[in-house]
Amino acid sequence: MDNTINDGYRLTNSKPEDVTEFSLMTREKMSNSRKGKKLEEIVGEEKSIELKKFYSERIKKNNPNKSNDPRTKEKISNTLKEFFTDKTNHWSYGLKMTDDHNEKLRQSKLNNPKNVGNKKPRTEEQKENIRNKMLGSKIKRCKILQIDEDIIIKEWNSLREIIRSNSTLNRKLIADCCKNIKFSYAGFIWKYKNED
Repeated sequence: MDNTINDGYRLTNSKPEDVTEFSLMTREKMSNSRKGKKLEEIVGEEKSIELKKFYSERIKKNNPNKSNDPRTKEKISNTLKEFFTDKTNHWSYGLKMTDDHNEKLRQSKLNNPKNVGNKKPRTEEQKENIRNKMLGSKIKRCKILQIDEDIIIKEWNSLREIIRSNSTLNRKLIADCCKNIKFSYAGFIWKYKNED
């Protein structure tokens, strides 16, 4: 019997933390290789049926009021086509819902027993209280430096700005680098500006 299996070598799938972190260039190549292909071509016939079923059930659960009537779907489709063909001349262009109508929509969502997976909408008073609390706490956001081989590539105002510019990056892992929990992420070193 070959004992090389028990020689203490670490398996690639031993821990979830050991998963390889791909660079931005590699991720872009992976993304481009999948563009323009059907799901069946990427994951295979059997897996695609399974995934479609899973996402279909999830959409039905999160959108209980969605209409499956083909006439309603056609009406919505035609309205959208008309709107995006010539926005400025469309009847709904520039229209805004009244406060009364917004309040009715909010109340209907709150009282809907099928409101599964959706957050309860806040009132304007609740929103104002949250804003006041945030202003009172005087949150200080440190600027973040993106470094590659001791060269500062870019200075970011916040984590949110980084994620908005590139949604493939993980916010938590960047924060871990800034807190010195991790050394690097996505091929870059991330540091708070006030640190040495």
